[in-house]
Amino acid sequence: MKTKILSMCLTIAMATALVGCGQNASKDSAPAAATSESSSDSADAGGESGVTGEKRTLSLFAGSIPENTPTGVGLAAMADYINENSNGTLEAQTFYDTALGDATSMVQGLQQGTVDIGVAGTAYFSGLVPEIEVFQLPFLFSDLESARAATAGPVAEEINGMFEGVGIVGLSFWENGFRELTNNVRPVKTPADMDGIKMRTLPADVDAANVTWFTLQTHWYTHIDAPSHQFPEGKTLNDFPLEYLFRKSTILDVSYLEANQPVTAEMLQEALGDTKPEKILLVKTCWEDKTEWHSHDYWDESPYITEDGAEWLASLKPEIVGFDFAQDYDIRKLRFGVPESQCYLTTHRKILKNDIMMIEYMSNMKSVHKKVVDFVGLPTALENANGAQIRCVAIEDTEE
Repeated sequence: MKTKILSMCLTIAMATALVGCGQNASKDSAPAAATSESSSDSADAGGESGVTGEKRTLSLFAGSIPENTPTGVGLAAMADYINENSNGTLEAQTFYDTALGDATSMVQGLQQGTVDIGVAGTAYFSGLVPEIEVFQLPFLFSDLESARAATAGPVAEEINGMFEGVGIVGLSFWENGFRELTNNVRPVKTPADMDGIKMRTLPADVDAANVTWFTLQTHWYTHIDAPSHQFPEGKTLNDFPLEYLFRKSTILDVSYLEANQPVTAEMLQEALGDTKPEKILLVKTCWEDKTEWHSHDYWDESPYITEDGAEWLASLKPEIVGFDFAQDYDIRKLRFGVPESQCYLTTHRKILKNDIMMIEYMSNMKSVHKKVVDFVGLPTALENANGAQIRCVAIEDTEE
């Protein structure tokens, strides 16, 4: 059975040495390895250990790592040790800087028996043992001593043991320096400095997650509007107390409405009835259940609040008004490239100007059955923003 040793570099500057058993190796290609009982004696006795047998050649491959690096020097030292202590039965040859292929092909070679000893970053082994990616997490260790302790402890032993099932057995971790973020655009001191910069990452999901950026306008999807969204001198989200988002809320149920129907003040008054209006008013149409939210019909056929409807909502002096549909008729024009400045967004003009925040495009209102519920709003924390994505939660009292 052919024996292979493998080293894996960590994000934090470590590497793991593994020994694996190639499933495709033949007896002719197998090196003359000592038994587990005699291996320690061999290390102690060196050339006098009595190791004999046919001479074998071992390939020690550093993947894409150059020779003039700590890992390259370490691999050379390993080769020297093998050659000096195998009593002429083993000849270790070193290869660097993709001489036998890239790091990915090196991992495959370890499994197939074409590479005996390999060194590569942990990311290249994540396809075999995903748990190894834990060492790719940023800020996992506060200092080098903590990293050394972790990679020599029970967690590392457990992860190394997982490789036995794929023909590789873990030995130890090597150091390879802390991972740095470099680019040729600008210094990166904060996450915002990375905006617009393309980054090459290792082939591990956790690395991609670490540097994946997404751009999201603050008025897309379920979001909350501040008056400054429409009025430059208006209040931002920071100007409102946080407790505004933790209130009783009144549900104004007009879910009987069909496509393109106006929502008038009279309809809203009828929905309120004799119920006392709370500081949060939520207009419920269940529109998302009548059409697909990602379809054109969601926008083009939506019910809409009339001007007198918007004025009536504002007259109740709520702190927040929410909608589960595209509540302004002119919102549908935005899809055709009409600038927002040329659209008359009724609720935005009538409600926001009264220092009342609005929540747009809520969903799952069909699950809310009570007329008055406890509302919890969890917005994205953006400083002095005119809007932000928000998670809305309704809490209903249930009867036993």
